[in-house]
Amino acid sequence: MVLDCKEQPFGVALWGARLLARAGLLLAFLWSQPVAGATPAMELYEQYKREANEADTPEARARVYTFWEKQFDDFLSREAPDDGDRLTLMAERGALLVQLDRHEEAIGAWLALDQAAADLGNLRLRIEALDSAWRDVRRVPKFEEKVLVAIQRCLDDMLNASTMPPPQSMSRLAQVCEEVSRTYWRNASIQAGQQEKRQMLERAEVWGKKSLVLLPAGDKRIPNVRFLLGRVQAELGKGLEAADQFDEMLESGQSRFATTWVAHWRLKALVPVDTAEYVDGIQEILRKYEEDDYLLTLKQELARSLFAQERYAEAAEVFEWLIGRDPSDGPNATNMFLLAGAYEYLGRQADAQVLLNEVLRKYPETGAATRARQRLEFLSSRGEQIQALQEVANPQVVRSIESETVSAASWWNRAWPMLVGGLAAVAIGGAILVARGYARRARS
Repeated sequence: MVLDCKEQPFGVALWGARLLARAGLLLAFLWSQPVAGATPAMELYEQYKREANEADTPEARARVYTFWEKQFDDFLSREAPDDGDRLTLMAERGALLVQLDRHEEAIGAWLALDQAAADLGNLRLRIEALDSAWRDVRRVPKFEEKVLVAIQRCLDDMLNASTMPPPQSMSRLAQVCEEVSRTYWRNASIQAGQQEKRQMLERAEVWGKKSLVLLPAGDKRIPNVRFLLGRVQAELGKGLEAADQFDEMLESGQSRFATTWVAHWRLKALVPVDTAEYVDGIQEILRKYEEDDYLLTLKQELARSLFAQERYAEAAEVFEWLIGRDPSDGPNATNMFLLAGAYEYLGRQADAQVLLNEVLRKYPETGAATRARQRLEFLSSRGEQIQALQEVANPQVVRSIESETVSAASWWNRAWPMLVGGLAAVAIGGAILVARGYARRARS
């Protein structure tokens, strides 16, 4: 029988509603049934996920994590061949141990997953396990060498494979190697001894090179790795190798880093800072490349270096150009304060005092204002005498002026020469008296 929609609109609607209801019941029935062929591992995993999603407080989540970590451990301890589903469960157990702050056990779980994934040829899970293991090494450093051995083994397996691994896997493992390199580079900066620092930098260089070898051509992480490797090699004194890294970046046309910044790092790798050649190099960079976000910082470095070389007139000219151009108060106040210092060396004390007062008026909350106030107090107490300002050419002092209040010069710096002289006079006088005493005894 054919329904006529025009003659029986209500019947058509009723028929459609019944059809939808039956379809809904069928879907509900199918949804309630276990998935055909689902492994016990995946059934356990899905049950855990449901309970984890229902936990709505930190305390509830902690209870769920503790309970299910034990369930996963019990399940995985049974003798059974590893398969993809078991690997998923192993990965989830490692993540649960991290959530529970049991990082030492987590590293063991990650390394076990690496081995199981290697046996099954699951490169993706293997790399994820090694990445997670290295992150946990920061909490448990005693496993550092063990994790590095596992990463190297994975790297060797990839490079010696009969077929080329997927580019995504190569890039992902390169990212792990980059993170290892970056960790050693950061650790080098906090080492007190020069030998320990160099050892850290050498390790950073080794792992940075491994990352670069793995990265496929055109990978977006190449500039990151080259920049890191260049800075590490520069700190190791390998100026030409560092310059090669920065040259590659400049020639590639990458846009991740400001061009003038990369060129400045190349210059610092090849030329000692605060030399005539260094100033010439900065000026060449400013002529060669277009303006970018690093321009003002590079101009300030040029002025600072000119000041350090006692080329005060040239430094003043650059500082005059810089004033008011930076969007932040700190750099503007610093440039104004340093310009005042250049004016003092040029004999323009009145102009210097005007600038120092301007720093106090415009930028009262900056570190430069604190320095300016100290300078004005000194000038008012000592008249026209000029105190040496060479220390402001130090890059660390420039940064401290911008970021924090610098304490006033201690009275001890002015008093210690007189104190030492007085002690020396007392010692000499005492020696003379003792000598006279011995002389009298000898005559008697």
